[in-house]
Amino acid sequence: MSNRKSLTMIVAGLSTALALTACSKTVDAATFPTASISNVAYSEQEAKQLPSDGTITEAGVYKVSGNITTPITVNAPKDAAVVLRLDGATINSTVSIKQAGDVVLYVAGDSSISSTDGHGVDSKSNLTIDGSGKLTVTSKDKDAIHSDENLTVTGGTLEISAGDDGLKAVKNLTIDGGTINVSKSNEALEALNVTINNGTVTTHSTDDGMNASLDDGLADQNATPSITINGGTVKVYADADGLDSNGNLTITGGTTTVIGPTTVDNGSFDADGTFTITGGTVVGIGSGGMPQTPTAGQGWVQQNVTVKAQDRVKVTDSNDAEVVSLMAEQAATSLFVSMPQITEGQTYKVTSGSATTEVVAGENAQGGFGPGPGGVGGPGAGGSSDLGVVPPENGDLRAPALTGSSRRGETNQPTDGSSS
Repeated sequence: MSNRKSLTMIVAGLSTALALTACSKTVDAATFPTASISNVAYSEQEAKQLPSDGTITEAGVYKVSGNITTPITVNAPKDAAVVLRLDGATINSTVSIKQAGDVVLYVAGDSSISSTDGHGVDSKSNLTIDGSGKLTVTSKDKDAIHSDENLTVTGGTLEISAGDDGLKAVKNLTIDGGTINVSKSNEALEALNVTINNGTVTTHSTDDGMNASLDDGLADQNATPSITINGGTVKVYADADGLDSNGNLTITGGTTTVIGPTTVDNGSFDADGTFTITGGTVVGIGSGGMPQTPTAGQGWVQQNVTVKAQDRVKVTDSNDAEVVSLMAEQAATSLFVSMPQITEGQTYKVTSGSATTEVVAGENAQGGFGPGPGGVGGPGAGGSSDLGVVPPENGDLRAPALTGSSRRGETNQPTDGSSS
């Protein structure tokens, strides 16, 4: 298939998604479709040169490369599909998408966007990020990548440093692939609906790691926020809640690890609605005093622990077979583990440091079968680190389908190579 034909099909797909969006009546993941594109290379021969004044006013593929000091602005017709092909671009201002149907940032090579007085990328339209290259986005005071509509990541490597949120969408934030590293943020991922289907996501935040909440602009809509993890490898370092949903929290697969919180008035997981785990491996270890446990799903264990950085923590079954083993990356007082191998009602041993405690799967540390207590969710409802513990750089996490660990700038991959 020729590049021209591929591009035509992609633009047609974007136009279809736009038409569906225009028909939407409610605010949920099903009726706010995002741009659906294929992982193809946008041909350099197909791309137009970026206009000299940096303003794009019509549909098409535009090549962006070299040192760009003029602000880039997309102000195209409402039905226009615009692709910015970033290839070796250094952009020293906000990329502002004022109007278009759907916009794609295709990352062909190593590029960067840096803003000192606004969002790194500020979109009023649906925004999709795809490609095989690396994009570094830095914002001094605001969000690194912000969309007033939907934000979808399907490929590429994103290195994010934000003065406020890392990736934020008012409606849906969907991660279908790629690698995302948020090294600095207030809240790393935020949207009405945060959905991770695949990819590798590592986040660091001084507040919540992920937050699902109703934006002021959607206050008149009948919407339930949600965090859904269906696959991928997710690792969250959070000072406040790790995964915080003002609605529902659902995990069906993948590998999810929460390191945190570091303050007692938070928890690794916080859902105001239902909290369900039906698949995958989920670990939460932190110093929060408000552990919340699932309302339904597969087996889990939760136990109060007393560990310091680099202590070994493990869970074994009644036959002393190891279920999961990890090295604490910071001081912690609470451990949560959910895996398909854990059977509700059976007894397991939790060894932390030199102490071993028996715990019944499905029973929280306060006694009785889940769910455990939850905190009050919402953006900005967190705290700052007050432990003064420096996590080690060589922590590891081991289980039948779970190995590896990462701090800032490192990558965490299962030993079997799977990501979903």
